[in-house]
Amino acid sequence: MIDKTPKLLFLMFLMMAQTMFSQNNEGDFFDFFYIHPSAIGNSYTADRLSPNSGIGFKVQFQIENSFYVGAGSSFEYFKFEGANDFNDLEFNRANKFNIYPYAGYRFTPNKIIGLSADLGYGYTQNKYRTANSAKIIFFGNENGIRTDNGHFARVSGTFDIKIVKGNYFFVSAMYDYVTVSNRENGDLNSYTNSAAYFNVAVGFRVQFGTSSNQGETLENNLEGENISEAEYNKLSIKEKRALYFARKKAKRNKTKTKN
Repeated sequence: MIDKTPKLLFLMFLMMAQTMFSQNNEGDFFDFFYIHPSAIGNSYTADRLSPNSGIGFKVQFQIENSFYVGAGSSFEYFKFEGANDFNDLEFNRANKFNIYPYAGYRFTPNKIIGLSADLGYGYTQNKYRTANSAKIIFFGNENGIRTDNGHFARVSGTFDIKIVKGNYFFVSAMYDYVTVSNRENGDLNSYTNSAAYFNVAVGFRVQFGTSSNQGETLENNLEGENISEAEYNKLSIKEKRALYFARKKAKRNKTKTKN
């Protein structure tokens, strides 16, 4: 099952991306980020991997009332410090590859900033490399590489601020907990079968949903009038969805005003 996990998650990501691009709204984002990962705690990785760098991306779409779902991936690079007890002095670097779905909530106190928190669970793979091994390889093995496969949970908190319309800068803190299910050329035990990471990421967030603006325009044009069934039927699916969310938003604003 562990070998099929990356393929299943990638298929899920493609299906999710297709849904997102066909049903846009104001909570749809694409994130690209630089990540600074650090292995922490008492574990094999924490004692051998030095903090370094990586890159990642996330795509997400709003489902309703600021809740969202999405998929993400990251590739992280570490320097390796060998130790005699596992006969791994020949390794000089390592990388960690993750792919995962997630769900969360984004709070927007105003039109400039946003605060979000999400939880993801997916597949992770660590590759420990020698000086002669290839620089990048995601799946499979070759001489000079040892691979750990497993699953991980990622908890993220993000602060974003609007730069220009539809574009944001963000800072994110992430905590990863990894469990290793399969190790090649190495035994699993309480010291080696789990690991924790604390990551700090900075990046850019691009809003690709426009339905909110379309819905507000439709709502304003129809203010004081009841849209007829014939007019409603002429709207596209995207416009109907936009109008639905715009009306819900207007209803919430009226409720807040009364209170």
